[in-house]
Amino acid sequence: MDKKRRMIDLNLNLAKLGECKEYYKEGKKGIYVDVRLIEMENKEYNDMMAVVKIPKDEYDQGKRGEIVGYAKDWDLHNSQGQGGKSTNDLSSSKSLKSEDLPF
Repeated sequence: MDKKRRMIDLNLNLAKLGECKEYYKEGKKGIYVDVRLIEMENKEYNDMMAVVKIPKDEYDQGKRGEIVGYAKDWDLHNSQGQGGKSTNDLSSSKSLKSEDLPF
């Protein structure tokens, strides 16, 4: 178990999250909401955006989940020349630019 765990910081806007109460789910130990992290093309400020996950039928009708925050993948940034060793299994040691990615 020497493998380091990936570290991602998530910043949520609770006011925006409060506007999505229709997607809250009551569980045994509290009230929950499903949030999906979506990788951003332009990673200048953040790597991912956090959106409220909506039901498939609503998504199919064209509705999109509210953006409620952003996330930064520190392992990705540390592997791009900030002195740290990469903790993911990239076979190349050169920096990746968003223009080089296939998506």
